[in-house]
Amino acid sequence: MDGNRRYARTHKLETVEGHHLGFEALARILEVCYKSGVKVVTIYAFSIENFKRSKYEVDGLMDMAKTKLVQMSQHGELFDRYGASVRILGDKSLVREDVLEQVDRAVEMTRHNDQAVLNVCFPYTSREEITRSIRETVAEFSTATQRPRGQRGFSETHVLRNLRRRQLSSVAEEDKPDKERMLDLLDHGQEVDSSEMSDQDLDASSTLQVESSQTSHSPSPTLKPLAGDNSSSERNRQHYPDPETLTEDHLDKNTYTFPAPPLDLLVRTSGVSRLSDFMLWQCHEETEIKFLDCLWPEFDLYQFLPTLLEWQWRQRREAAEEIAVPDHMRASQWTYSHGGIDKNLKLNPKASLPKNAKSLRAGQTLVKVAYACPNPIDYKLADNVPFIFSKPATPCLDYSGIVVESKLGHLKTGELVFGKTEPPSCGALGEYIVVGKEGCVPVPNDVSLKDAACVGVVGLTAYQCIVPYAKKGDKVFINGGSGGTGTFMIQIAKAVGCHVTTTCSGPNVELCKSLGADEVVDYKTTDILKKLTSSGHNYDLIVDTVFATPALYWNAHKYLKPTTGRFVTIAGTPSISFIIDFLKVLVWPSVLGGGQRTFTFVTANTNPTHYAEIAKWMEEGKVKAVIEKEFELEDADKAFAHLKSGRTKGKVVVKVCEEEPTRPE
Repeated sequence: MDGNRRYARTHKLETVEGHHLGFEALARILEVCYKSGVKVVTIYAFSIENFKRSKYEVDGLMDMAKTKLVQMSQHGELFDRYGASVRILGDKSLVREDVLEQVDRAVEMTRHNDQAVLNVCFPYTSREEITRSIRETVAEFSTATQRPRGQRGFSETHVLRNLRRRQLSSVAEEDKPDKERMLDLLDHGQEVDSSEMSDQDLDASSTLQVESSQTSHSPSPTLKPLAGDNSSSERNRQHYPDPETLTEDHLDKNTYTFPAPPLDLLVRTSGVSRLSDFMLWQCHEETEIKFLDCLWPEFDLYQFLPTLLEWQWRQRREAAEEIAVPDHMRASQWTYSHGGIDKNLKLNPKASLPKNAKSLRAGQTLVKVAYACPNPIDYKLADNVPFIFSKPATPCLDYSGIVVESKLGHLKTGELVFGKTEPPSCGALGEYIVVGKEGCVPVPNDVSLKDAACVGVVGLTAYQCIVPYAKKGDKVFINGGSGGTGTFMIQIAKAVGCHVTTTCSGPNVELCKSLGADEVVDYKTTDILKKLTSSGHNYDLIVDTVFATPALYWNAHKYLKPTTGRFVTIAGTPSISFIIDFLKVLVWPSVLGGGQRTFTFVTANTNPTHYAEIAKWMEEGKVKAVIEKEFELEDADKAFAHLKSGRTKGKVVVKVCEEEPTRPE
């Protein structure tokens, strides 16, 4: 925010008025940043050197800071609209108490905002930040910690000492270094090669004492040997971090900006080509620095937007170059489904890319797949209606991966995404897939690609079975809680605020309880119908993930609320008996002995809004993926065989990529 005073002089304004216009420019720039998807913005608002200016100007800047920050933090104002939290970076001990109180108020008001961050350097210089970081790092390495005897940090000195010890082990006892002689030399302040000393010798001679001044600007703490007791308990208690283990990460975590992501773009106004003591530590070899010939109050959309768009375009181009699309890909494919695709899947190292992979249509996204997650629907379609697929066919709907190219404005190259494709294209067991606009959403920050891949069909199905029909306080019964869909249903119902009862086999009872189920019934030792009828519960919603027989529905009037109660199912084994039972449920009127409660059959409809809600719950820790096994791409047939066994606890995933993509900084 440099050039406010010069702007005021040029336009014959009061200096304070120039700073006021500077704050207005800041609001404009922040709005552009947040609309453009920039997550972290750091501004140089007040330098420690500015205290050398007149008291009138300094007081004016301080008063303006405390009013403007609080104003922008109010409900409905800039920070609230874009979900931006405020962080103050700098030596706050130099700030007036009344100003600090209001600044801290702005920080507190925005504390729960989690969409973006505004770092306000106030008062700040980069040299002071680096000095402070070094001072605090030295203090950390000068502070004794407890260490169990025999454990020592890894360092070059210790490696050399251990190598030396091995060499000495072959030497005769009389030729070994005299321990007493070395300790005597240490007592007289003479140097001894640490490689000639054992761990015990070092422990006995390296107990240190910290001497430090009380002032924040004093020299670094000094270390000296402790006199007196060198007992075993004292040696175990007094341990100092090895200086050879010091890395730049130690310094980085003591900077004001930690844990902000690396600095991507630094914009300097006022027509000068220097950083002016700002972000010196944070700049790195990949930071793009832009010097603009305009004063800060003049810095607006016309100067900033081209700079931002050019940088974003360059980043996307570089990311696209890093994710070059080959002419072929690895894929697990089947040509014949006789006997089941689990017996026919083969790894094809030179499979053709999916249709439109190199010429995307509107609304499509090309994704490099990290993980695929098989579902029963994948093998049921292939085993029962194989004629709908082009051969060779690449199965699997659910995926997670990284965007290679997208025709959707909200998805960027290099962004991590998850979702599902649509049959008959499927294709998630190939390294590349083309996805429609409904089935591709960003992976939340704290969710892994492996977990995200599990959401696809089952997460969406669970959401659409629970959320439209249940509300906080409702009683929900889930038949089959330990499978892929059931594990998601339990957690989503609990996220909504329902009381959940579920069924599973004995070995999976603890799993269902850990997911939040209030009551768990072992269906192998308990008659479910009798249990429900005698339980006295008046359920609001029953979800049958199995639907082995329609008996649970025919008797639903005994335990499902009248009028508002609903019976939902999602499954069934394709067979003549299932079709007959299903048709009876649908068409047999209640007056003739048919079902007496509302019946709903749910098939997952791809909905990015529903995916976003599930992703939010996963990021908050309310919903998690339960993964039983992970398979490599060449073992995809084994993944399907395990899935078809019907004994899966949660989900199985297939690692498609040879190297898992990482989240862009």
